Amino acid sequence: MQTLRSIFIAVIATAGLTGILTCAARSLAPPNEQTGQATRLKASTDAMFPVERAEFTIVAPDRLLVTVGDTLYLLDSRHRIVWKETVGDVVGQPFAMPDGSIHVFVAQDKVHLVISAGTGKTLNCIDCNTTARTNFTQVLPYNQNQYLVVETDAYFRQRPGSENTPDEVALWQGDKVLWTAPIPPDAEVRVVGNKILAVEKKEQAIVFHEVVPVKIITAKP
Repeated sequence: MQTLRSIFIAVIATAGLTGILTCAARSLAPPNEQTGQATRLKASTDAMFPVERAEFTIVAPDRLLVTVGDTLYLLDSRHRIVWKETVGDVVGQPFAMPDGSIHVFVAQDKVHLVISAGTGKTLNCIDCNTTARTNFTQVLPYNQNQYLVVETDAYFRQRPGSENTPDEVALWQGDKVLWTAPIPPDAEVRVVGNKILAVEKKEQAIVFHEVVPVKIITAKP
């Protein structure tokens, strides 16, 4: 009986020690880049700007697009990388469309990319053959499948007599522009309910205007 009791105590002690060592190993192990503990995603070494924030876009119920500087990551429901693409420094939030495309706006050369949500490969590049003299500064959601894009004309304001050249905001739906409107130079566009505001900072005050579409773009028959 004494021998059986000793064996039983030894088994219990061994099991307890194994559990302690297992827990310790888990707590000391470095975070996995693709586990529920932590997901670490990096911009490329070619990124022009430091990573100040990330953008998250739901592409499908089990697919999440994460923007980190100049790099896009599509993750599955377990945060595993489905694909990764470096496209250039992304402005604002990419937008996923019902047709399976994702619209991405890049700071360099005013590039508007349309990429495949399934593969990350470029499907189209809108107005990419023109010489850019403006840059994207904001991209933000508006209504369903619609988004606002702000372009700065700071380049033109460097010329004498053009210091007050306005910037421009455009409402897009997919790959089509619905309307455009001028806004004050360097104003920030904000969406409040169904209103679009252009906000200027002036010393210790702000000045805001409601944006009114000026140029309505009609689809060609």
